[in-house]
Amino acid sequence: MIGQKYGKIINLGSIHFKVGREYVPLVSYCASKGDVLMLTKGLAVEWAKYNITVNAFSPAYFASEMTGQLVSDEGFLRFIKANSPMKRIGADGELNGILLCFAFDASSYTTGTYIPIDGGRISK
Repeated sequence: MIGQKYGKIINLGSIHFKVGREYVPLVSYCASKGDVLMLTKGLAVEWAKYNITVNAFSPAYFASEMTGQLVSDEGFLRFIKANSPMKRIGADGELNGILLCFAFDASSYTTGTYIPIDGGRISK
């Protein structure tokens, strides 16, 4: 990308860079997601001169291989309903919009940012 003087890097974070894991505490996971955010910001500054954008999206809970057992747990779903303004986990396809935005030239002046995809949880 540096040689081409163009590139798009999209990092996967988590809302747990900013919100602790209350239901299943795991501080190392939260710390690593904080690292992703600062990596995104640091690379954005360093590589802006090469016309490379570096952004991140930070999802809350979505059904996936990693969260399969958790999002099937009734206690966890009650926790989500009590702590998420939208009262649900993310649905299939709800990450696509931000990925497309960061990938296309429409975001060529956006770098070093993160977008939470969290049903309003962080801003609650």
